[in-house]
Amino acid sequence: MTSTSSRFSDLEARENRAVGHVLDDGEWIVTPEPRQPDAQSPAGGASSNLTDVTAWMTMLLAAGEHDGQTFVEPTSLLPAMSPQMVMGPPSTFGGRAGTYGYGFNVGTTIGGLVDVNHSGAFALGAGTIVKMLPGAGLGIVVLSNASANGVPEAIAARFADIAQFGSERRDWLALYTSVFERQMAPFGELVGEDPPAGAAPAADLASYAGSYGNDYFGPATVSVVGGELELAVGPTGRWPLEHWSGDEFVFRLTGENGTAGSISKATFDGSALVLEYFDQHGLGTFTQ
Repeated sequence: MTSTSSRFSDLEARENRAVGHVLDDGEWIVTPEPRQPDAQSPAGGASSNLTDVTAWMTMLLAAGEHDGQTFVEPTSLLPAMSPQMVMGPPSTFGGRAGTYGYGFNVGTTIGGLVDVNHSGAFALGAGTIVKMLPGAGLGIVVLSNASANGVPEAIAARFADIAQFGSERRDWLALYTSVFERQMAPFGELVGEDPPAGAAPAADLASYAGSYGNDYFGPATVSVVGGELELAVGPTGRWPLEHWSGDEFVFRLTGENGTAGSISKATFDGSALVLEYFDQHGLGTFTQ
């Protein structure tokens, strides 16, 4: 494997490389702000090509063997490619649980074969999947430089159907695109809403400024910049706060987890600042 790296700088240095694309008003355009994945490199930050990835997949399907020699001990690979935890309990009586190995989804096809797979589904222009049927010694890799939309997953599922049954058993494209439409939908209670008419005025902006702490996310800073509020969270999160009503402001999310059109409330309540986007699991209250 000579074209694989976990450093974004190595991808940027390659002349022959794909750049991410996102949908903008119905047209695919080059991602305005490229995804910089070094911080999550072990879980979605590798760059590669089909030649390298298929060599890697072939090694996995051969239980760690490469060119007739043991490259990885089978006992070391087994926990990755076998159920180790319940990812999703059954949602219906008699349904199957979703299980996960140390790095792969692990399930069973309708034909009774173990299915080991994982997608790389990113908002900023990458949709990929590797799908393996180890019992059949068969696998497929699909790489695309478009934001996650379900097409790679549908191709892989169709391939697995044809390999097992000779034809596609259901409309996988319709299924997966509908799933990804929901997953990639804009975030926020106020998506699609207009600022309220006759909104209550904000207090003096300086009264909102200051440092706010959060045991989980760390500090947030609110500053008055050019006559407007600005929110800063972490080393790169920086957004202007637009007044909505009273002590409620909003900021427009961008980036990997802020799909196009997302909007988050920022509500000041005395010494507390509640950020809707960070409060999805009840951890989004920052205290001054």
